[in-house]
Amino acid sequence: MGANSLHRAKANKNDEFYTRYGDVAFFLKHFWKNADDSYFKGKRIYLPCDGLTMRESQFLEYFKAFLPQMGAEELFASGVGTLNCMYMMGKQSDGSYKEWIQRVPDFDGDFRDAGDYWKRADVIVTNPPFSIFREFIRACFIYDKDFIILGPASAMLNKELFPYIADCRVMVSNPGQMCFELPGGDTKKMGSVVWYTRIRDERWKVTHTGYRAGKSYRYDKELYPSYANYEGIEVSRLSDLPFDYDGLMGVPASFFYDYDPAQFEVIGYASQSVGDGAVQPSRFYHGSTVWKDGENCGEGHRMNTRPLIRYEGDVPDKGTVYTSPHDPGHYYRNTYQRVFIRKRKP
Repeated sequence: MGANSLHRAKANKNDEFYTRYGDVAFFLKHFWKNADDSYFKGKRIYLPCDGLTMRESQFLEYFKAFLPQMGAEELFASGVGTLNCMYMMGKQSDGSYKEWIQRVPDFDGDFRDAGDYWKRADVIVTNPPFSIFREFIRACFIYDKDFIILGPASAMLNKELFPYIADCRVMVSNPGQMCFELPGGDTKKMGSVVWYTRIRDERWKVTHTGYRAGKSYRYDKELYPSYANYEGIEVSRLSDLPFDYDGLMGVPASFFYDYDPAQFEVIGYASQSVGDGAVQPSRFYHGSTVWKDGENCGEGHRMNTRPLIRYEGDVPDKGTVYTSPHDPGHYYRNTYQRVFIRKRKP
């Protein structure tokens, strides 16, 4: 129930997936050891999607438990439903920490109406609603904040986020399959969720180990077909990166989980749109036909939306393929979304 669960949630605006305490603690522990050795030392932390009425957010519970040990200056939290108030916890003049509820007139808890608190914060930490994740990440950049947030893996190729990931200003960490709590006490497993961090303190910045040559690391044109509508070859498995190939390679977005900029240069991602990092097709196919399990299903509007691989022969009985009236005797398959990379020269 990985990516499909997230896609349904986004379409239905079903955002009530609550991060478990253990997952919050496991990742955030990477950013502090004690009050004197901590990324959070002296910082103001804002949890903008973690109000007191939202099933007692585990992000909030974690920071309430460890704020003094982190050496943080202040914590504040809000969320939809926390009407006219903001949870606060702060360091006092005698070094102790105090909790209180601060009145905020005409505030319904929506992070979009909390500009003063965004400006006040040093770092944003939360699991924002996936249906408005793009809007949330845009706010992080508008207010120029460090952040540690959990979000959909598909957002890596959003035009707002991709340029930052490509040049390592935002790092991506893959927690593997995670289990989220749902209203009513049920749980749901999801595998297409990642941590996004923008930490400008180099000491606490997430780093990646890079890739090693895999079992098929030598280039072979039979194993790595060229695209029909983009420059580059298809590398569908990151374990099979051909380390002796110097041209463009199309790889899954999960490439960023272990991306080392000393190894590879990121060129962009396949897209028909225009934006930072978007690489448009070098060739478009018009008048195409889409075939599903061997049956003609009409005009192939989506043929140009992804990188294409060209095959010789008749339309197969299984899967979705496209044909072009200008290229008889061949058919085409879309790949998944791809990021284009090139090996750096020594």
